[in-house]
Amino acid sequence: MQNFRNFSAENYILATVGALLVAASSLKLVVPVILIVFTLLLGWRKLQRNAVVLSAPILVFASYQYLQIVLRPESFAYYADLPKVYLVLLFVAVPYVNMLLTRPISMKTLEVSVLLGAWVTMIFWALYQLSYEHTCRIEPFGINALFIPITILPMTYYFIALRIKEERHNILDSLTVAATVFCVAAYTGSRMPFYTLMFAIVCILGNSIYNRKFKIVGLILSLLGVGLILVFIKDGVSGCNMFQRISDQVNIITSSKMEASGDSSMWTRWIFYSNSFKFLISEHWNWMIGNGALAESGIVNQGLPINYTFTHAHNQFLSWLIAGGVLGLCSGMLVAGQLWRHIFCDLPSFIFLVLLGIPFLTNSPMYNAPITAQLLFLMLTMQVISFVRHGKREIL
Repeated sequence: MQNFRNFSAENYILATVGALLVAASSLKLVVPVILIVFTLLLGWRKLQRNAVVLSAPILVFASYQYLQIVLRPESFAYYADLPKVYLVLLFVAVPYVNMLLTRPISMKTLEVSVLLGAWVTMIFWALYQLSYEHTCRIEPFGINALFIPITILPMTYYFIALRIKEERHNILDSLTVAATVFCVAAYTGSRMPFYTLMFAIVCILGNSIYNRKFKIVGLILSLLGVGLILVFIKDGVSGCNMFQRISDQVNIITSSKMEASGDSSMWTRWIFYSNSFKFLISEHWNWMIGNGALAESGIVNQGLPINYTFTHAHNQFLSWLIAGGVLGLCSGMLVAGQLWRHIFCDLPSFIFLVLLGIPFLTNSPMYNAPITAQLLFLMLTMQVISFVRHGKREIL
């Protein structure tokens, strides 16, 4: 009881940060606005030098992206709310990180809030689909279903991998694995997040086998099997044909009959990537600062029927190269900050970057203002978590 009496209002507010970050995928700009309010109230006390250092990668990215838009005023209408997101992040990044550095919230408190936020989000997906959509791909509040797993999965699996590494794994972690597989496969209607998630689980299982944690392997596999069975049942009842689409995609890749396949998503992406690579080796590409987002839109649509109109290359790395040049790509890669230092020596950091980075191969989510705001706050938070873990500090 004494601990609860000493748990101030500030601690309760900060304990919601992790839950908000993973639940952000269904709430558009609501969560970033709440985090900004927290920052304005709590982020300016005892400003630390480390807050500036940890914020630097995101500040560089936001500055370059905003400068790109300013240099090409015609692109303001194209980007909609994105310039405002960059401008606001430039002002709140340092105090936000400072807020996390100077408040006494433990890693375990953040861990619990993240896992709670993941479960609340997954339950919301299910209720939303049952109540309003009855479709194979939910898009709550207009958020693109392809982007939903990008925010919920990386931090959730970061903490699952961390709990396994620290030998704190229990049945709840395995249930979370099964639930996320079911939700991603059954509700988002997107294959790439499913592939990415399964790859991350294989990495976790492989690491557990290597370290002879066979009880963890058995628990994950047994509950994962239950989750996949539920996906098959849901797939059959709803008629979404997720596994049929996966089978068809494998057949397309092995047969190389892209255009005749009838899979428009694969066919159009093949055109996007082909057009993008041709442009990148042409003399028209400004390799240093890029050609802007409007140029990208014109490039990717070449050779497509007139009724097809797309605005980006559906590959974030190609988008950064075409629109922002080598500097744009480098600024985008900087966002991961400290995590790059630990990617090959720390399983949680590797899992986080895999879950975040692989979906970037088939989409360009950083052109979406809500997703960009959510991801930048997520990356700011991960800079602090990485600093705390590897800097051997006990509290945020």
